[in-house]
Amino acid sequence: MQLAGELGLQPRQVAIWFQNKRARWKSKQIEKDYKMLKANYDSLASSFESLQDERQTLLLQVTFVYRQYITTSLQF
Repeated sequence: MQLAGELGLQPRQVAIWFQNKRARWKSKQIEKDYKMLKANYDSLASSFESLQDERQTLLLQVTFVYRQYITTSLQF
């Protein structure tokens, strides 16, 4: 009430201004949080994809070595 009187506004106008200010702050905070979460997700997705590629490469190597071992064992 004191602020409204000093500004020459109705108390309701001051209350609405503060509500709008909080809503804008919350919206910007949500946007910042989203950007941070998206960056973390993108990093994790990239790491996951790299790990999948590495796993596939290792499986191929193990299969190759195993086949060589079987082939060599059967020759004796």
